[in-house]
Amino acid sequence: MVIFFSIFGTIHTVLTILAILAGGYVLFQTRSKQISKVATLLYIPLMLLINVMALLLVKLFHFGPFHVLAYSLLALTLGALLCLTLWKSQLNWRYWHFLALVWSYMGLLTVFVSGYLVELPFISYGIPFVASVVCVSLPMLMGGHQIILRKKAFFL
Repeated sequence: MVIFFSIFGTIHTVLTILAILAGGYVLFQTRSKQISKVATLLYIPLMLLINVMALLLVKLFHFGPFHVLAYSLLALTLGALLCLTLWKSQLNWRYWHFLALVWSYMGLLTVFVSGYLVELPFISYGIPFVASVVCVSLPMLMGGHQIILRKKAFFL
């Protein structure tokens, strides 16, 4: 994989895996546990760092669709952080925080899996690239939607 030829890309990948583990723990545990709170406090800074690093990877590689997604994930992560810090007095701040974190996590999983899938030697740009990204993205987005439907009543 091309990204592992630089130490920057390797650090980016390791931090991404840590964020996937922390975010998965937060998403599938109850929010009342102390470890879940620690994982949340780990997930948000990791996501901010990963997204900034992804935007800096433009210097090493060309700007592509994954960098556009990095902007989206950065906006979702900042939205979750704003809900947590500034908008706590609002009526549904937990729900909006939950939505931002779920879509941030689903986006992270989608970008991670499809980003490494397109690095496979038999995937070239064009139709195979688009098909592989769509085939990974749709199930991830549907999974995120199901998680939201299952846990929505808890936050409203």
